[in-house]
Parts: sequence; C-alpha cells; structure tokens
Amino acid sequence: MKKLLSKATIAVFLSLILVIGTMFALPVKTAQADSAPEFWAVIIDATPSYGIQEDTADDLAQLLRPVCGYDHVRLCKDALATRSEIIYQIDWLVSNADANDIALFFYMSNFYGFSSEGVLLGSDILQNVWDWNRIITATQLENEFSPLQSDNAFIIIDAGCAGKFSNMARDGRVVLMACAASTTLPDADFPKHVVDAFGGVNNVYYNDDSGLSAEEVYEYCDSQIPSAHPVMEDGCTGELALLSKFSFHTSISLPSGTTLLTIDGQSYTSMPDTMLWVPGGSHTISVPPNVSQGSTTRYIFSSWSDGDDAITKVVTKGSYTANYDKEYLLSVMSSYGDTQGAGWYKAGNTASFSAPDYIESADTRHYFTNWSGDYTGNSPSASLSMNSPKTVTANWRHEYLLTLNSAYGSPSGAGWYREGTSASFSVTDFVESSDSKHYFTDWSGDYTGTLPTASLEMNEPKIVTANWRNEYLLTISSEYGEPEGAGWYDEGEQASLSVEPVQGAIVRQVFDGWSGDLDDKNADSSVVMNSPKVVTANWHTDSMYLYIVIGGIVVLAGVAVTVFLLRRRASAARGVPVSPYVPPAPAPAPPPVAPAPTPPPAAPAPEPPPSPAPEPPPEAAAPTPPVEAEAPPAATPLAPPQEPTPPTVRVARGKLTLADNSEIQLTETSRDIGRDDFTNVASTDALNYVSSHHCRITMEAGKYFIEDLQSANGTKVNGADISGKGKQELKDGDRIDLAATVSLTFRISGTS
Repeated sequence: MKKLLSKATIAVFLSLILVIGTMFALPVKTAQADSAPEFWAVIIDATPSYGIQEDTADDLAQLLRPVCGYDHVRLCKDALATRSEIIYQIDWLVSNADANDIALFFYMSNFYGFSSEGVLLGSDILQNVWDWNRIITATQLENEFSPLQSDNAFIIIDAGCAGKFSNMARDGRVVLMACAASTTLPDADFPKHVVDAFGGVNNVYYNDDSGLSAEEVYEYCDSQIPSAHPVMEDGCTGELALLSKFSFHTSISLPSGTTLLTIDGQSYTSMPDTMLWVPGGSHTISVPPNVSQGSTTRYIFSSWSDGDDAITKVVTKGSYTANYDKEYLLSVMSSYGDTQGAGWYKAGNTASFSAPDYIESADTRHYFTNWSGDYTGNSPSASLSMNSPKTVTANWRHEYLLTLNSAYGSPSGAGWYREGTSASFSVTDFVESSDSKHYFTDWSGDYTGTLPTASLEMNEPKIVTANWRNEYLLTISSEYGEPEGAGWYDEGEQASLSVEPVQGAIVRQVFDGWSGDLDDKNADSSVVMNSPKVVTANWHTDSMYLYIVIGGIVVLAGVAVTVFLLRRRASAARGVPVSPYVPPAPAPAPPPVAPAPTPPPAAPAPEPPPSPAPEPPPEAAAPTPPVEAEAPPAATPLAPPQEPTPPTVRVARGKLTLADNSEIQLTETSRDIGRDDFTNVASTDALNYVSSHHCRITMEAGKYFIEDLQSANGTKVNGADISGKGKQELKDGDRIDLAATVSLTFRISGTS
C-alpha cells in the first residue's frame, strides 16, 4: 500500500512539473485589440515665431478632437515644439496605437536642412546656427516609429526637401511629403490643403464612399498645388481609411421641436450636420415611428432609403434618409348607428365613409337625411380626397313612440309620431264590470292632467299613464244565518263582515270560520278590498243534545220494563193478578248545555224481599185484596255536564314600539295594523302610502305572527318583503316597515 501511494505521489509531482514547464515554454499571446478601432493623432507645428504664423495646426486639432476624442489628439506648437518634445509625443503615439487603430503624425515647418537625408527641425534651433543635437534625421524618425503596431499609420511631413523621408514607408503605412526631395521648400498652403481635406471642403470624398482615405488627402493636395506637387509613398494594399462620413435626412419636414434622430443615445431635434466618425466603428441610429402634429395630422415612418423598415439600425458610415408618410385624420360624426370609414389616411388618398340609412330602437326611429361638414350629400355612402384633416357629420330625422298605460278604459292615441308634432290621446272615463267599478282620475308620467282627452308635443319618447279610482264588490255567502257587510267598497278600504251563529233546541249549527278570500275563525272579521272579494261562511251541525235526549228516553224505558217485570213476578208469587203497569210520563227535556260525556247507565232497581210461603186459606175465608207493588223510585234528573277547567297558561304579551317611543299593545289574539294607528307619528303624505288595513298580527299557541293584507305598498320584516308569503313568525326586536314610511319594532313585554 505504501509503495502504491509513493508511486502516485511521484506521478502527480512529475505532472505538475510538466504543466509548469509547458506554460513557460509556450509563447505569450499578445493582447487582443479593442473591437472598435481608435484614432490617435500628434500634430507638431515647429514654425518659428518670426515666420508667417498660421492657425492650421489648431484647426486640424479642433476638427479631429470631437471625432477621435480630446484625449486622443496631442498638439505641440511654437516654442514647445522642441526636439525632445517631438520625440516624447512620438513615443506617446507609438505606445497607444494598437494594430487596428489609426495613427496620424503631422509635422509642419518652413525650415529645411542641408543634409543628404531628410531632417526635422525643432523650434529650439538658433537662428543661423546649425546644431545637430537639435534635429531629427529621417533615420532617427524611422527608429522612433519602428515599435508602432498600427497597420493604419499616416505620416505627413511639411518641410524643405520633405521627399527625403520616403524611408518611412512600409506595409500598413502611408507617407505624404509636401514636396520632392530636391525641393528646398514646399508650397506654403500645403498644411491648409491637408486640413481642408480632413474637413471635407469642396467634396473631397472623390469616390463617394462616405469616407476619407490617406490617398484622397494626397489627391486633393496634389490637385490644389500647381507647382510643387506633393509626394506620397503608399505602403497599404488598398486605401488607408482615415474618417467615415455620416449624413441624415428626412423625406418630408417634420414638426419643429420633434426628436428627428437618435445616434448612440444622443437625440437631435434639428437636422444634424454631416458627422465624421472613426472608420471601422459602428453606431446605432433610430428615428421615431410616428410624429404627431396636433390631433389630426401625423407622420408615420415607412422605411430607410436603403429599404430597411426597422426604425433602429446599426451603421458605420453613409448617407441615410428616413422616409415618412404624412397622414390626415377623417372624423365621421353621428349621434346614432355605427359609422364606417373614420381613421387615418395618407395625404392625397381617397377616404370612403358611410352611415346606416335607418335605425330603430324600442321607442325611437332615426332616418338618415344628409352629410354636413367637409362633405355635403344625401347618400349614406360617400368618399372624399384627404388633402387635409376632414370631419363629416351624419344628420337624422327622428320619430318617437308615445306609450299609453292604462289598466282600464281602452286607451287610444298610442303610436309613432314625427319629432315636433302633437300627439292626441284619450281614455274612457268610467268602466264597470260585475264586481268592479273604475273611475278615471288623472294622467301621470310625461303628461299630467285630469281630462280623459289630452295632447302633448313629441320631442322625445313619451310614456303616459291613466290613473283610476276603483271600487270592488264584496260577496258573502252563507247557508245559515244572515251575514252582513256585503256590498261595494273603495279600493284599499277595510270591509267589516259578520254572521250570527244559529242556535237550535236539540240540533244546532256551529260557525267554523270564513273561507275564500278570507281565512278567519272569528264570526266578526274584516278584509282589505284591494280586489273583488268572495267570502263564504262555513258551518257544521252539532247533534250532541239529540243524542242525550235519546239516551234518556232509552234509560227510562228500560226502568219501566224492569219495574213491570218485578211487579208481575211478585203478583204471580201471591196468586194475585197483577194489574198492568203504566209507565210514568217522561221527564221534560233538560235545557241545552254544552256537550258532555255520556252519563253512566242507571243502577238496576233493588229486588223486593222474598215473601213467606202462603198458608192454605181457611174455608169460607174472604179473598185477600190484591196488594199493589211499590212504585219504582223516580229517575233523578241528569245534571248538565261541566266542561273541564283549563290549566292556567302564562303567555308572553307583545307590543309594537313606534319612532316616538309610543306603543301599540297586542292584547287581542288578532290585531289589524293600518293608517289610523299612526296619525300622531307620521305626516299626512307618509300616511297616504299606508293602507287602512295594512297588515295583521295574530297570536297562536303563545307565538306571534305577521301577515301582509295585500297592502298597496308592501310590508317588510328586517328588510325582507313578506307580501304574498302568508304568516311570518315574529321575534323579539324584529323591525317592521310599512310602505317604507312607517317603522315599528316588535317587543315581548313579559308574561301573564
């Protein structure tokens, strides 16, 4: 095991040594340049102070800094442009420009040196004194630029005999020299032509590719100097791009203040000037999808000049135009129906629109008549040219429905009427049937008046209702007695009715209660006349006294027969003929009493004591007179049966508490509540909604019940309507609302 661990440890150690050695042996990979190229520039102006001072170097620096970045452009001029400072600036350029970056070195001076090779003079050269320690030869300049990694280097030399710097040319590097090697001094305007080329003056971009190359700078400068032509050594395959140009336009003018374009997050509300960018970089541009000018005009983006219809795109250079369509709003106005055609239309296009020619609702009819506004015509379908915002309005003629409501009287005059016309209507003022009478009182709704014939102006749908005063017949039928209360009553009136129970000597009729439109056990009752009523008195026959009389007769007859048989037996024992027994007359019938249990049968009469055995009579003895049997005792009259005394029951007593804390005691088993109970607590207007017999409260088996008596405006218990639901049990604290105008509280006040 130890050998195995030892071998494993050695293997791991050797692997680690191999990995470390491999890492050190592999060549180091240079850092990758940024994906977006950068522009680095050094501008040297070594023109002596006594010469013609130009601002050319400043102009070029100001032109490049917004494009390249202020920290990417170095300007060294006048007394600062010494030999050491020039070398320092070259070192800064070399250290910053990566392979795909652009490096620009521009040297300006009107000095020239007497040398077999080109030389750059610093501003520290003394007048008329030649100092080799204060110059930079072409060889020294090449040595300074040899570490430069940029494959896009542009070196511009403006000095006497500038053509001697041809040695600077190499792959990826272009050298532009102001004059030939044999020319002592270049053209004085050469630097200015260079700056003009960078600024794009006079359409320098010859090949119209929206970019500026080193080659185009040379071509422009060469065309501008008629005598001493510049010299260029081109070490690039193709062109060395220096700047990219971007320009933007819109196909039509958009409203002032509108954001026209956004470039890399920067918004422009006016058309931007031609913009210069570092070549190879990408920029995001976007335009608004739509621009509104007020509420009726708008501009809709359609596409870019290259055919792209996306509002956002990425560009590197070029000229782009955003195409917009101008649109106008067509408003189609109508008070009725669903119109068609409203919306946005491209300027100059034709818009079609329409409206329905007829619309009908439940109580209104609308007929299309014509268009008004930006179009006139009487056809419901039309069209117009959209050369500006347009509004058209549909006009209508109207008819309105007159609705007549009446429960009676055959109303006439209902129907459709044209707007503004007069509608006449009427109703019969009296209607009678077998059990109802109806008297017209007045009109309500959209017309008020008391005459049965009237008229009104139809400027909108109208509803008119005929109101009536009604009388209803109460019919009472009864097989016995003479009922009272039948006849005609006003609607809502409480009709009292009664019938006298019929008594008989032996057989009598007992009142059971009312049926039909009244359910009550009391012979004296009442009913609310909210419709014709038919009430029937119900009876049953009570024959209890007849049964008692018959039973008494049967008992007396049995007693008489028993006495007769006993007397006959006694006579037979004495040998004395028994006289026939005449039963006594029956006792008069007792007065009528309440039904009672059948009395027990009478006890049998006691037998007479036995007589001694008769001895034979002596001879010649006279016959013994017959002995009459003792009359049976008279039957005791039956006492009228007594009803059992009911046990004492303690029941709760109810009461109704009103808003002013007054009370209505419910001392009766049945109590009708109506208008007259509230004259002291409610206004006359409120009492008009309460019926004279609005509801009834009854007590049954110790419980209280409430029932709506078909009131005109209903009864609610704790907010629930009980109309037509029969009897509803009441609980202590229940709230009772009559016609939503009178409120009561039911209370249990105690027991008795």
